[in-house]
Parts: sequence; structure tokens; C-alpha cells
Amino acid sequence: MAVFELLLLGLRSFQVQEKKAISAPRNISFAFWLSCLILFIPGTPVGAQINYQEWCADRGDYAVGSNFQDNLSRLLSRGAYAADNKHGFYNTTEGEDPDKVYGLFLCRGDVSTYLCQSCILLATGTIMERCLGQKEAIIWYDECLVRYSNRSFFSIMETAPVKFLVNPMNVSATFNWIVKQTFDSEDFATEVMDLARNVMDLAISSESLYATKNVSVSSSVILHELAQCTLDISKSDCKICLLFAINEYPKALTFKKGGARIFQPSCNVRYEMYIDEEPRGQAPAPSEGVKRNLRIAIISSVIGLGLLIIIVGSCIFLKRKKRLKKGIS
Repeated sequence: MAVFELLLLGLRSFQVQEKKAISAPRNISFAFWLSCLILFIPGTPVGAQINYQEWCADRGDYAVGSNFQDNLSRLLSRGAYAADNKHGFYNTTEGEDPDKVYGLFLCRGDVSTYLCQSCILLATGTIMERCLGQKEAIIWYDECLVRYSNRSFFSIMETAPVKFLVNPMNVSATFNWIVKQTFDSEDFATEVMDLARNVMDLAISSESLYATKNVSVSSSVILHELAQCTLDISKSDCKICLLFAINEYPKALTFKKGGARIFQPSCNVRYEMYIDEEPRGQAPAPSEGVKRNLRIAIISSVIGLGLLIIIVGSCIFLKRKKRLKKGIS
């Protein structure tokens, strides 16, 4: 239900504002039945499995219904603007101290506007579920990054925390055998590190602070690597951040999988292995399963939002009707 956290967040805010008109037991009942209704909407991605990593910082808590929560909700709702901005990057603030929220959104340099918006929608819902009540958090998906805090972090290069996302075992026995054979080569780790530094140089020389490159490491394997920094830091800071991430590659390579991502707040790197017969595009297209889950998230969220509008509108109508009756009597 991660994508519906913002929907329920809006519901809680409405309940706080209307608490004098609606009793506490009715609040609980109303939220419960709305949650049940959302669960039974056809296509709700309750069991959708999309890989991500999150970090919920232990730097202060906020209460449900607080000004900070309201500001956070409004800030995250604007995250999809990143898709319309140059290079898929957007940072902004909401509110005033002490409840001011700082937010940053970044999409992978090659994704479409639709996929960027879809990923950010999914990420904002997930981060509200996974880090509910925390005043600072980051979530990394394959296609996007969402970050918020109660402190200003814009233009500050940060390399901690470091998060790893290692590919699961491939369903293809042939692919797994080729991966094993590739890792058995003494030169493979060196090739990964050399290509990583090459891609880093390409990234820091580009306006988007993003680059990818493919090379053949054997007669049957293509090595794909990616490097990207957030656009609020300088090129020199980007290089420092990427060097920190690249130095973590030896740890990721110990898993001996077909790919891995290394995430930091200000940058990320990635390696992937592909069989030579597969397309050699600069970046791999997202799987059909990921595309389908993202489409489901969009459709279900729109349906849920429509239901929320109808229900909230009905509550307001009934409240006004009750007031009119009291006035007449």
C-alpha cells in the first residue's frame, strides 16, 4: 500500500481539522473503512515487488497532524515537477522554521518523463510509509531518488550513508553460469574499477552530471556502468562523491552477481552484465514487470484520490447540512 500513504496522510490532516465536528470513534471507523476500500480497488499493487533502498535518519520526529507533516505532504506532492525540469532534477522547500521542510528529487538521466513521474510518485508513497514520523529520509529506486529533511542540505556533498542494492539471481541458468565464469576471471574486478573511473570522468564533464558506458569484457558479456550526481553540487564535489562510491565496488563485487548499485545521498554508481546477444543501448530499459507496477501505481492512485475527494466532499456537505438544520430549529 505504499503508494497510498499520501492519500491517507491527506485523510488524517482532514480529520485533524474536522475533529470538533466528528467524534474520535467515527474518525477511526472512517479511516478503517476507507483503507479497506482502497485494498479492494482492482489493480492495487499491495504485493508489488520493486527494488529500492531507504534510509530513515534518526534526527528528530514529527507528530501526525503537525505543521511539519502538512508541509512535508505538500512538498512531496510537488516531486513530479522534476520530470518537467532539465535533467530530471528538482529541489524546493515548504513552510517556515521551525517546521520548514527541504526536498530534493532526481530521476536517472535517461528515463522518460512518464517513467520519472511514475517513479517519484511511487517513491514518495513508499518513503512516507517506511519513514513515517521521521524528519529526514532518503529513498533510492532504480529510476529516481527522493530526499527530504528539516535541515538545509542543498549544495552540500554527502557520502553517507552508503547503501547497496545487489541484483537477485537471474532466472536464466545460462546467464548465471556466464556470470560465474566472468567473476572467475582475475581481470574482471579491475575492468569494473577501470570502467567506473572512465564513466566518472564522463559524468563530471557533462552538464547533467550523468554518464553511462558499455564495454565488452569477453566474447559473450557486455559490462554496462553508470554514474550520476545530484545537480546541486559542483563538479569537483561530484568527483569526490563518485570516488567514494567507486571505492565501495570491491564490497559489491564479493556478492558475484550480475549487477549492483551503490547509493549515496549525493551520487550513485552502477554496474550491470549483459549477454552479448542482448541490446547494447546506453542504458537498459526497465523490465516489463517494473513498467506494469508503475502503471498500476498511477492508475490506483488516481482512483484512490477520486474516492478521497468524493468522501471528503460528502463529509463537508453533511456537516453543512447539519449546521443548516440547527439554524432552522
